[in-house]
Amino acid sequence: MDYETVFVRKGRGTTLSVLFLLLLLLVAIWATMQAIQWGREQLDPPGEQGAAINLTLPPGITTKGISDLLEDYGVVPDARAYEWYVRLKGAPLFQAGDYTFHTNSAVWEVLEVLKDGPRYVEQTLRIRVTIPEGLTVRQIINEIDTIEDMPFSGAEFEAEMRMQHVVSNYAPSPSAMPSGAIEPYEGLLFPDTYYLGPDSTPEELLTQMVTR
Repeated sequence: MDYETVFVRKGRGTTLSVLFLLLLLLVAIWATMQAIQWGREQLDPPGEQGAAINLTLPPGITTKGISDLLEDYGVVPDARAYEWYVRLKGAPLFQAGDYTFHTNSAVWEVLEVLKDGPRYVEQTLRIRVTIPEGLTVRQIINEIDTIEDMPFSGAEFEAEMRMQHVVSNYAPSPSAMPSGAIEPYEGLLFPDTYYLGPDSTPEELLTQMVTR
């Protein structure tokens, strides 16, 4: 009995389908790798640590308050990534006080600073800034000018507010605030006693007051 060899030719459509599926697989792998790399860079940004940043962590500050503060000063690239890592891994107990961080830090480098505790600051170098209750923003600005050895003037503090670089979580978003206005800060500058150094900036005091 003779057998006839029959060759079956694959359809062109089948080949295109396989190629399309392979392309989708490659795109999915690439997107996954990009997402992983992005996540790593939010936790451990590329490059070396940068300039030293002195920050005061007030009593009762929350994880969100710390993460926002660190992002505002460029210590960590993304506040939400810091929060996610801390909630997943846990954060060390820390004391309120003055800390020296560095810009472009990994999350675990920040946590190590918190674990080590606040740096010691000579009391003779600390400037006591007491903001009484019931003052308006304008009265707070005037009060700053009455404080002995204050490292900046009330006018400089006002200028910092008008730039709207630092806003309270309870304030309207900067895009919704009138440009250069200080009125949105009314009632959001916490009355308390703050301690500054001779090189402290208006932004440092404003950050403390809106995050209390």
